[in-house]
Amino acid sequence: RLPWSRTSTRPWRWPTATMGTLCRLAGRLSPKLGVTLESILTTFHQGLMVLGQTHHLPMLVLYTLGVWVPMVLEYWVFLPAMGLPLSLFMACMAFAGGSLAAAVPAGPGYVGTFQLACMWALSMAGADPKEAANYSLVFWAVQYFPLTAAGLYTMWRRGLTLKGLSGGKGSSPQPS
Repeated sequence: RLPWSRTSTRPWRWPTATMGTLCRLAGRLSPKLGVTLESILTTFHQGLMVLGQTHHLPMLVLYTLGVWVPMVLEYWVFLPAMGLPLSLFMACMAFAGGSLAAAVPAGPGYVGTFQLACMWALSMAGADPKEAANYSLVFWAVQYFPLTAAGLYTMWRRGLTLKGLSGGKGSSPQPS
């Protein structure tokens, strides 16, 4: 028998066999890398196992809708503020573009990647490119700056500093 025939007849073993092979190969480069990769892949695999349990599916759908619907509504309500038509399709496209941009490695705050993806998605939905560019920039700023300001204020209230967060001296908060 061929070595891979044991797993080819049992599809549920494919992820385990693949993870084992990848971890062994990574372990040859660096034992620490092999252990780290195994931990990451095991956690990822366990998360995907929920999808095979159909009794969890209705709750997964509800949780997904509970997150996505308010986010799409946020995009939708903001459209007319930037001169774009109040279109649920455009809102969904902008949401999809922004979400995909967040999945791509980017600089802090997704500067540039969010704007490009959101602008591209809105243009694909029929928006004027200039209005789409304005929308993506202002929508990003409205979300980014208040959240960053709130985070900095919270740091200040707790006695933390940016230098302390990077592991420099004084990294522990001051007692209040």
